Amino acid sequence: MRFLALFFLAAFFLAGCGTADVKTRDVALGKPTTDSVSGYTLTDLGAFDPGETVEANAINDHGQVVGEEADTPFLWQGGHISELTAVQGGLIEDFRPAERNPGDFEQDGGALAINDRGQVAGWIEIGTTGGQPGDMGPRHDQPEAVVWDGGPWEYTDGLRECQALAISSDGIPVGFSTGQDGVRHAVRWRGVGVAQDLGSLATSGGGAESEAKGINRRGQIVGESAGQAFLWQNGRIKSLGPGRANAINDSSIVAGQGNDRASLWVGEKRRFLPVPKGRNTSEALAINNRGETVGYAGPYAVLWSQGRMIDLDRLLPQSAGWHLVQATGINNSGQIVGNGVHRGLNRAFLLTPATK
Repeated sequence: MRFLALFFLAAFFLAGCGTADVKTRDVALGKPTTDSVSGYTLTDLGAFDPGETVEANAINDHGQVVGEEADTPFLWQGGHISELTAVQGGLIEDFRPAERNPGDFEQDGGALAINDRGQVAGWIEIGTTGGQPGDMGPRHDQPEAVVWDGGPWEYTDGLRECQALAISSDGIPVGFSTGQDGVRHAVRWRGVGVAQDLGSLATSGGGAESEAKGINRRGQIVGESAGQAFLWQNGRIKSLGPGRANAINDSSIVAGQGNDRASLWVGEKRRFLPVPKGRNTSEALAINNRGETVGYAGPYAVLWSQGRMIDLDRLLPQSAGWHLVQATGINNSGQIVGNGVHRGLNRAFLLTPATK
C-alpha cells in the first residue's frame, strides 16, 4: 500500500516558463530492494506504479538521484521516491494540495540533473484535462525549463520550448531554448528568464541546432551543435570534432561520443575508450572528478576506470534477474545510477561500492 505525503518545494521557471507552485508526492518504499554484486550493492529505486518504465538520469555526492517515471519527474533519496510537480499558481491559489481536483490539469516532465545543493534541473509541461481552454493560462502543453529549489518560485512569460539539461555546482542551469527562428539554441541561464545564447557551430546560413549538456565548477560548458561536440568557455564556442559532448568534470575532461564510439577529450584532444569487439556503438554519458566514466557499450551498462572497461551487467549473478542497459550518472564516491530491466520490468538502479 502506498503512503502518500504532499509537501511543498519551490521552483522557478527559466526562459519561456510559467507560474508554478511546486510540491512533491512521496512514496515510502521502506527498505530498498538490494542485491549483493561483485564489489557493489545494487538497489532497485522503486516506482510509483510498478508497471511503468522508470529511468534514473543523475546522482549527486549526497546520493540523491533524479529521473522520471512515465514522464513524471522524481527525486529519490534514502529509500524514498518523491514526485516533483508544478501546478499553475492561479489554478490552485487558496487551495490546499489535498483539495485540488486532479482532473483540472495534467503534467509531464523530467528531472535531468542535480547538484550537491539539491537543486534539480529539468523540464515541465502542463496542460488542461478538463474545464475551458485556457484554464491553465495562456501557456500550456509546452515543455519548459525548470529548476526545483528551496527558495521562492518566480516566473517569466514566454511561449517557446526550453529545457534545462544540466546544472552547475553553484546553481547555473544550461540547456536549450527554442528561438523565434524555431531552432534550438544552447543557452545558460543567469537568472530567472535571463538566457544567454551560447552560439552554434553552423558554418553558414544559420539554423544549426545546439544544446548545452554539461557544465563544471569552472563554468566551462559542453554540448552538441551541427553534428559536432563543442566546448564553450570565455564567451567562445569551439568544436571538439564530430560527435556530441555530454559531460565535463572539474579537471576539464569531457565525456561523450564521436564516430559512434565512447570518447574522452583531454586538453581538447579526443581519445576513444576501449570497448569489446562486436559492440559497434558506445557512448560516455557521465564522468566524475576522479575520471571514472560511465555509459554504455552495445546493450550493456559500463564503467571505464583506470584505462579499462568494466561491464557492469556481468558483475551480477544470473539469479539477480537484472540486465543493466546503460549507466547514466556517477558521483565522486563512485556510486552509479542507470537503467535496466529487472524481471521483465524497465527499472532504475543504484550501484554503491562496497567500500563506501
